[in-house]
Amino acid sequence: MAVTLIVQIDGCDPAYLAAAETPTLDWIAREGFYKTGLGVVPSVTNVNTVSLVTGAFPEAHGVSSNYFIDPHTKKGRYVESAEDVRCPTLFERLPERQSLVMVVKEKLLRLVGRGAHMSLTAEQPPAELVAALGEPADIYSAEINYWLLDACRLLLERNQADLIYLATSDWVFHTFAPEDAEAKEYLENLDSRLERLLETRPDLELYVTADHGMNAKRRALNPALSLRQQGLESTLVPIIKDRYVVHHQNLGGAAYLYLADAGEVTAGRDVLLEIEGVEEVITREEAATRFHLPADRIGDLMILGDIHTVFGELPSAAQEVALRSHGGLHEQQVPIYGYNASVDPAAVEYHLDITKQLANQGEE
Repeated sequence: MAVTLIVQIDGCDPAYLAAAETPTLDWIAREGFYKTGLGVVPSVTNVNTVSLVTGAFPEAHGVSSNYFIDPHTKKGRYVESAEDVRCPTLFERLPERQSLVMVVKEKLLRLVGRGAHMSLTAEQPPAELVAALGEPADIYSAEINYWLLDACRLLLERNQADLIYLATSDWVFHTFAPEDAEAKEYLENLDSRLERLLETRPDLELYVTADHGMNAKRRALNPALSLRQQGLESTLVPIIKDRYVVHHQNLGGAAYLYLADAGEVTAGRDVLLEIEGVEEVITREEAATRFHLPADRIGDLMILGDIHTVFGELPSAAQEVALRSHGGLHEQQVPIYGYNASVDPAAVEYHLDITKQLANQGEE
C-alpha cells in the first residue's frame, strides 16, 4: 500500500533550518526537491493549516483568523470548528484513501479533521498509543512533538493509513531563536525521526513544510486605542488570538479593525499609517483581493506590522515587548520538501499547492 505523509512543522521559519544540522532533510532536498515557498497571509496557524488540508486559499475555505467577530451578532468567538470551513478537505476529496489526521492540539483537530477516517491528538492521546509510547509531555514542550512523530512511525508499521496529515506545535520556535541550542536540538530530533519514518517505509511519499515563519518582536501596539485618541471608535481582532496564549500572548503581526462608523475608513487608515511599526493598512476590499481572503470574515481595515511589531488588546497604545511571534508578511516564507513526490515541484509556489495537486490527481 502506497502511503502519502504530509508533515507540517508548525512555525518552522527557513532560518531555523539554515542554522541546524538536518541530514535527513538535506538528503530529501537532494534526492527529491526543496524550495522556499509561501504560506498564506495572515501567517497564523488556523488560516494556513486549513489552506494546507484543503489545497485552497481562504477566499474558498473561509478561515481568515484564529478569532472571529460575527458581523451580525457583533460577538466574538474562536475559530475551531469544521463548520467554519467552507470547502472540502483533502480527506473528503479523496474518500477512497484511508486517511489519518495527527495533531498536537484538540482545537486544531476540530477545525481540520473533517472527512478523515481516523484522527488523534497528543493533547488527548489514545490509550493504546500511551500504552506503547508512554504519556506525551506537556503541550508547551518540544517532547510532545517527538511523541507525535513516534506515534506516526508506529502507525506506519501497522499499515493503519495511506494518507496521513501530521501537524506539530510551535512552542519551541516561539521560545528560541534559530541560533539557540534548544532550537537546533529540536530540529535535529525532528530530523532523526523523519529518518526513522523513511526507514520504516522507504517508498513513503513524504512532504515536509510549515504553516508560517517566526520572528523576534520588540514593539506591541493597540491600534484601537490610537484610533480612539483621535475620536474614532473601533473593535480590534488580533488575528493570532486563540486559547493557547503562553507562547505568543495573543500578539501577532497582523490584525483586523472593525470601525464603528464604516464611513471613517479613510480617516482611520491615515491615523494608523502615522504610527511607528505600522507597515501597511489596507481596506477590506484590498485585503480580500491581495491575500485571497473572504471579505465577509475580515475587518474594515487590515493592519500589518513591520518585522519587529505585533498587535494586541493592550492597556496602552504602544509598549515594548520581548517575544517571538508571527502573523504578518515577514513570516510568510516557509520551507517545502518533497520525496517520492507525485506532485510537480515546478507547480508548487505555496505550501497549499501540494495538497491541491494531490486532490486533483485523485479526482482525475
